[in-house]
Amino acid sequence: MREKPTYEELERKVLQLKEEALKRMEAEKALRESEARYRELFISNPNPMWIYDLESLAFLDVNNAAISHYGYSREEFLSMSLKDIRPLEDLPRLINNVNAVGDGLDNAGTWRHIKKDGGIIDVEITSHVLQFHQRRAELVLACDITARKRAEDAMNAFFDQSLVMLYIADMENFKIVRANEEVIRITGRTKEEIFATPFIEFIHPEDRESTMEAMAQLVAGEPMVGFQNRHLTADGKIRLFEWNAVSDIERKLVYAMAQDVTERKRIEKKMRLSLEKYEKAFQAAPIWVVLSAVENGQYMEVNESFLNTMGYKREEAIGKTSLELNTWVDSKDRDRIIRQVEESGGVRNFEVQRRTKSGKIIDTLFSTEILHLEDKPVMISVTQEITEKKKAEAEKEKLQAQLRQAQKMESVGRLAGGVAHDFNNMLGVILGRTELLLQEMKKEDPRYADLREIYTAGRRSADLTRQLLAFARKQAISPKVLDLNDTIEGMLKMLRRLIGEDIDLVWKPNTSVGPVKMDPAQVDQILANFSVNARDAISGTGKVTIETDAVVFDQAYCETHEGFQPGHFVMLAFSDDGYGMDKEILNNIFEPFFTTKKDGKGTGLGLATIYGIVKQNNGFINVYSEVGQGTTFKIYLPVSGEKVEVESESFASASAKGSETVLLAEDEDAVLRLGKTALEQFGYKVLTANTPGKALEIAEKYEGPIQLLITDVVMPEMNGKELKERIKKLRPHIKVLFMSGYTGNVIVHRGIIENNVHFLQKPFSIHSLTSKVREVLERTNKR
Repeated sequence: MREKPTYEELERKVLQLKEEALKRMEAEKALRESEARYRELFISNPNPMWIYDLESLAFLDVNNAAISHYGYSREEFLSMSLKDIRPLEDLPRLINNVNAVGDGLDNAGTWRHIKKDGGIIDVEITSHVLQFHQRRAELVLACDITARKRAEDAMNAFFDQSLVMLYIADMENFKIVRANEEVIRITGRTKEEIFATPFIEFIHPEDRESTMEAMAQLVAGEPMVGFQNRHLTADGKIRLFEWNAVSDIERKLVYAMAQDVTERKRIEKKMRLSLEKYEKAFQAAPIWVVLSAVENGQYMEVNESFLNTMGYKREEAIGKTSLELNTWVDSKDRDRIIRQVEESGGVRNFEVQRRTKSGKIIDTLFSTEILHLEDKPVMISVTQEITEKKKAEAEKEKLQAQLRQAQKMESVGRLAGGVAHDFNNMLGVILGRTELLLQEMKKEDPRYADLREIYTAGRRSADLTRQLLAFARKQAISPKVLDLNDTIEGMLKMLRRLIGEDIDLVWKPNTSVGPVKMDPAQVDQILANFSVNARDAISGTGKVTIETDAVVFDQAYCETHEGFQPGHFVMLAFSDDGYGMDKEILNNIFEPFFTTKKDGKGTGLGLATIYGIVKQNNGFINVYSEVGQGTTFKIYLPVSGEKVEVESESFASASAKGSETVLLAEDEDAVLRLGKTALEQFGYKVLTANTPGKALEIAEKYEGPIQLLITDVVMPEMNGKELKERIKKLRPHIKVLFMSGYTGNVIVHRGIIENNVHFLQKPFSIHSLTSKVREVLERTNKR
């Protein structure tokens, strides 16, 4: 039977248990404090850190630096895995790396990571395997080395692509460990041969000792050595190299740069031997040639060209410096040239102003080189006077300024084109919705007249937009057979506003003129340009006269009048009583950028544009002017044998109905809804897409036939022409109708809409839309 413990034994046992409990509590407290410290170190570490599950690769914890650097929130990180921040092509390597993870500290190498904004960075990873909440996990520290890697790549690119020979050699045995492409090109040796052969064996035997002495200076602690030696190339030739070499901080590697100076030394030697022989050529040279001492800058020799241009006698120049003769307009030029000569050995094509003895300032092109004559450094300078050339360059700059002004006008044109494009979309919705309402409303309805006024105002606004595009030269031309008188009369109100109230506008049409075929927007552009020029040519009050006439020229007449062509023509004459032009100006008025207006007042493109339009329409132009008597321009356009195209103002009729399926692509939602409503009312099945991508998706997935694609020309993602070509691959027999208020030259050739392209100009009426759709489909069916 076990004896009961004494009170003393129980007391000792209680004390022992208390001590053990205190030790355990202290250990637990120390562990918590340690965990808190390590947690704080983890969270506040300036480098991104995280812990991930080695089995699922899911993130278990991330620090603040990772959240800040990668752009993901903590919640986003904890819902992701390590795969989510790796490019797809790096995943196989990731899996292999994770499978090979051992215990302890591990340098996991360099990786690419994806940030939340899609940017890819290069990181250097250090990791450690640990137990984290009963999971086998890995603690990762990521150091972003993107900038360093780019710098290394740039340095490597510089090394490999440098135009001088660059070497890196082992300092212990001077064996080459790296050489750039220029070394291979000049020496003719392969990299394998260069790396496998001791460097000294490439040196001419007579120069090996001096080369090793230079290398010994580096070994002894010299920061840099420079020397020359003869190098043996792969084809057995001898080239003279000029070297500069330095060692690295640890004195383990030699970095050397070599230049092939064979040709330069050959020239120096040739000049040294030939100075006396070519003395006459030196003196007779049409450009200045000056020899001066590098040591003190004194002229040693000057040729006759220098003396004649600068105005000095030989005895005045020899032994003096350029500063003493005061030949520099700015003495800083001399200091800068000498500094560059000393640093690089020569300066090529350096422009500088010089002063002659009489004080005349001339422009010169200066080139200099340092040579060694009788072992003394001598500067040979060649100078060419370019005063006249500079004047020509100034004139060229003036022309460039005119070009810049034209480019500014082009920018304004682009802005106008963009505004007109958006405005046309809005006008299209206004006109279309109004037309739909008018179709459904009886004429007796009191609102009918109001809607007609809205419709008429919209049509006039569309005309204004068309004129805006014409002025901006942003509208592809679509020639039509038109009555020139009617087209001009539609512009008269705008022309009167353009020329101002002080100038009287007289309109004299000949009602017997025949039709012409051209884009009415081009007529507007011609009249606008003429009006602006006339306004600027008239001082105060004056008169502008516009008239038309029918004329016929026979062959005999044209033979005696240069520029005229036989045939029947409609003449458009534009006259003003301004200050007129002399013969010299008349000879140049149609040249691009030629203008008599003050700077900033004209581009010189107006008359050149008119000339181009006339030629584009197979016509010709003549101008008559005298100073003080005004100017008359006469444009002759060939009479068309076709009938005048009268634009119908009627609303859509039942003849435009159909049952085909139409795919409508338009990025302006209001226009898209209008087109869908209008076409569906006329029986068509309409599939709509507000982006090219959506249109492609419909074309690919829609199971039924699609007979027609109607697409805007200007859209995001891709233009209408590109959309057509891609849909044609999916549906080869689909027909296409383009629509736009601003084509941007996507479906035009030389500014003219091609004959095989179906095009609907915005803003269009419901009648125009449905009629054009029916026309395209029926033309297709007849083929």
